[in-house]
Order: sequence, then structure tokens, then C-alpha cells
Amino acid sequence: MVSGNKDAVYHLRKSLEINPRHLPSLILLCKIYIKANEVSFTNECLDKIQQIDPCNIDLWFLRSKLALEDENFLKAKEHIDNCLKNKVYEKRILNLALNISSKLSDVKFRIAILEIYVNQYDNDGIRYLELAKCLQEPNQYERASYYFEVARNILPYNQEVLLETARFYSHAKKETSDGSIITKVDLEKSKSILEELLQSNQNYYEAICLLGEIEFTELNLINAKFHFLRCYDVNFKKSNYILKLAYIAKSEKDDDSQEKLLIEAISHLNTKPQALLNLFNLYLNQRDFLKASAFGIRAILTHRRLIVSSQKEIHKNLKSNNFIKSQILTKNLKVICNEISGIYFNYSKIKRNSNLKMKCIDKCLVFNPNHPDANYLTALELKKENNNQCVTFFKKCIDNNWEHWKARWEYITMNDPKLSSEEMVGHLQMIIECNPNHAKAIKLLNEIRSSYV
Repeated sequence: MVSGNKDAVYHLRKSLEINPRHLPSLILLCKIYIKANEVSFTNECLDKIQQIDPCNIDLWFLRSKLALEDENFLKAKEHIDNCLKNKVYEKRILNLALNISSKLSDVKFRIAILEIYVNQYDNDGIRYLELAKCLQEPNQYERASYYFEVARNILPYNQEVLLETARFYSHAKKETSDGSIITKVDLEKSKSILEELLQSNQNYYEAICLLGEIEFTELNLINAKFHFLRCYDVNFKKSNYILKLAYIAKSEKDDDSQEKLLIEAISHLNTKPQALLNLFNLYLNQRDFLKASAFGIRAILTHRRLIVSSQKEIHKNLKSNNFIKSQILTKNLKVICNEISGIYFNYSKIKRNSNLKMKCIDKCLVFNPNHPDANYLTALELKKENNNQCVTFFKKCIDNNWEHWKARWEYITMNDPKLSSEEMVGHLQMIIECNPNHAKAIKLLNEIRSSYV
């Protein structure tokens, strides 16, 4: 049972025979039983402690610890709350509460505990850093910024503090009083912190990678490439920047390097969907339709799986009332849907069979009903069948691409009797602006104008 503590257990039991309500003996005995994984004896001791002193801090701390070990995280939080409501803020209690918050992924609870922590132990720079990172949401910008600076003041040479502060200033956003989100990025400050950090550790690749990202954002592609290649050469977290390196290769018209980097990016889970999409477009531009077709199918399948997982993640966050995270995921989902819509549209270009071509166009509109060119081609197909619905699709194309002069011409020729002269003139002027050589539009515009005289 508790072979290493036999003597201690013996004396503690003797003590309890003399005074069964002696709390220090019960608590110490309970701790020995916990270490020995004697669950029944532990619970027996805890029940006795609760009968004697229901508000005892050790009682609720130990109950919380046991529940956590048993992976009953909600029960663990309930027990630790009994310590916190009595304003007992010992480090062991706060550390246990932080552990529970991690298991529950409860950011609100974690922030509350960290705020207590830094108020009680105001020289703990790492806890200030943790709190700042938890507050990196647009609606908490001021507090996050303040705590990052406090962490830097306490630990001015700490590499993690410097890196995370630089990361914050490279991505910061703020929510205004009307609910809109504005950027609070300070790239110069971020670069300054990173350069300070690299002076003390020139091979700190996490900082080098972030510096590359900032240079990439500022379109300093030569500098970005230099920093990314330093990381790439030592095989450091390639998935963070490999697509950016591929983009730089594309900008340099280096198809071979772009292809090599994109194929490598397929092996990384987080870069695979984009890598497949970019390879599909690369082979399409090279008119290598066999490879384009193969990678197009893979890109579609990967994006569809990504959509399903994103929808599940949004639903999960909505259930737990995590609305900010849900908003971010919803925006990302829209991007993914637009991407797969584009893949289907481009895939239609390499289909010779008209039915298969239109099936791709239909799929394109399922994922993005506002795709201008897909609406235009659908309208043309319906026009062949004398289906009046084609007008709706021409109009949708115009609404989503103001300069689509072909759709405008089709729209006005089909609606000629219904449109006023002012509307016709407006459409014709836009057509001629986009295509100055459109003879029919020029002729019609002159006819309408001459009728005013």
C-alpha cells in the first residue's frame, strides 16, 4: 500500500485515534494516500475533513487535484472555485486552476486566474506574458498591449517575451466603439524588437522567421527570401513560410523552384490545400492539362474536407458561445469556399465535353453564387435554350464585376424595350470604357443621343 511511508501512516493513525478531528493529521494522511494512488482511502479522509471543516482549503484543493487526475475537468473547476471564492490565492491553487483552464480550453477562466496571479505576484513576467497572449483579441487590444509592455519591463532580455511582443505588434487589431475592426500593426516596432533579440542570439530561428514574414508583408521580397531561406536551410518549421517562398519564386518567374516548393508543401497538413490549388494553377498556366487535371481533383477533395471540418469547428465554437472565434472561422470558411469555387471554374476550362464543363460551372456557383464568369457562362447556356432566367444571371455577373462588358451587352440587348434611355446610356458608356472598339455599342449610343436632338 504505502510502503515508503509506513511509519508516517502508523503515527498519523495513532494521532487520529487520540483525536479523530485532528485536521493536520487527516490532511497529511490524505496527501500520502494520493501519492500512493489509494483512491478509496483518499476519499475516506477527504469526507472526514469535509465533516469537520467544510471550508478547508486543503480539502477543496485536494478534491480538485483528484478530479483533474481523473479527467473530470468540470468537477475539478467546481472544487477549485471553492478555494478561490474564499480569496485564497496561494501559487499552488492558482497553478492548479491554470492547469484546469487549459484542459477545459476555457479562456475566460484562464484570464480571470492570470489577473489574480499578476495582482498577487506582480514580479512574475512570464505570467504577464501569458495574460497578454490570452488577451490578443481586437476587443482587448489596450489590455493586451499594456501587459506585453509590463512583461518586457520585468524581463527585458527574455527571448520568449521579446518574440511574443514582436509577434503581437506584427498582427495587432483593435475593435472600435462601433464594433468595426481596425489594424494596430506596428511593423517598425516589431522589427526593432526582433533585431534587438537577434543581437543576443543570431540563430534564433523563430525570430528570423517572423522577421521574414514582416518583410514579406511589406513586399520586401528579397529580404523576406533571405530570412526564409536561413530557416529553410536548417529545416526549421517550413510549413510557416514555404508557400511564401513559392510565391517569391513565382514573382521571380522561377517555375522550377515554385513547383519544387509547392510539391514539398503538400506534405504539410496546414499548407496542403493551398499548395494543391497553386500547383493546379501552375500546370494550367503551363498548359500541362494532364497534371492540372490530377492536381485539380486533389485540390477539390482537400478543400471539401476542409469545408466540412471548418463547419464542425464553427458549430462547436457557437455551442460554447465563443463568438469571436466563430466569426474568424466563418470568414476563413468563406475564403475556402471562394477558392474551391475558383478551382471548379478553372477546371471547367480543361473539359472538352460541354455537359461536364457546365457541371463544373454549376459546382462553382454552389460554393460561390456570386462568381461573375460562372454566372456569365450559365446565362449564355440558358440563352441557347431560350430560357428567360438567363437575364438574372447576366445581372448577377454585372453586379459582381462592374467591368464585365460582355455581360452588360447581353443584358441590354435582351432588355432593350424595358430599359430607360438613361439606363441604356449608362450601360453603353461602361461597355465602351472597357472596350473602346465595341462598334455596336458605339453605334447604339450615338443613335440614342441623336434621338434627343
